[in-house]
Amino acid sequence: MRIIFWCEFPEKVNWSEVKKLINFNSEIYVACKDKNSFLSLKDGIKSKNIDFGVWPILDLDEGYWFSGFLNETSIDKLDQFNGEKIKIDIEPPFPGRNKNPYLFLLKYLFLRGKNNKYLRKKIIELSKDSKIIVSGFPLPLFFRKRYGHFDCDGVEKSYIAYTTFFKSLKVYYSWFIKRELKKDKELIVGLGCVGKGIFGNEPVYGNLEEFKRDLELVKKLGVKSVVIFDISGLMDKEDRKDWIEVLEKYIGY
Repeated sequence: MRIIFWCEFPEKVNWSEVKKLINFNSEIYVACKDKNSFLSLKDGIKSKNIDFGVWPILDLDEGYWFSGFLNETSIDKLDQFNGEKIKIDIEPPFPGRNKNPYLFLLKYLFLRGKNNKYLRKKIIELSKDSKIIVSGFPLPLFFRKRYGHFDCDGVEKSYIAYTTFFKSLKVYYSWFIKRELKKDKELIVGLGCVGKGIFGNEPVYGNLEEFKRDLELVKKLGVKSVVIFDISGLMDKEDRKDWIEVLEKYIGY
């Protein structure tokens, strides 16, 4: 199994300890607003076991994530990362004061981003020189297209299947993953939350056993690549070594 981590708050991570704990091949995509910040971080935390990529983000008032609701100037900020390994999070704009992670998506399911096609074209252009993972919600394409999340050839797909948000959706997640695996055997599935994200109130795993159950579920479904959200939360745990050791056991699958 391929192990990937998202890192939303790289400034909070003790990277020296990360390098000591992770002694297996893995990938970490770190959230950065500009290429210079990414390269500085990447050069400072080199590791033979970790392949670093960038997770481009925007200022909160600009939208934070990428979507067709952004203007072209904001979308063009992806250009600076051309040639790097890039994870592009396609989600509706950050909701400002309404920090309810359950509700912020709803209104965008029925609106249409004016620059959806522009974002799609940008991602396709970047994929010619960059290895790209597009991450988003496990929704039918009909809904995802409304805010700019298309399926693009030559781009890896990752879907958020965070059971800490919706434990009752495990059946839906399983159905969706099975269906997508028929179309793409290299599908990446996101597990979480191990730590809180930008909202600050995201529900997280109560214990390591809950995390193990999710890993077993995706293994049984035939998933070859998992992404963990996120490593800054994992490194805050007192038993972080145990979590890393659990992940290491899945490398051979």
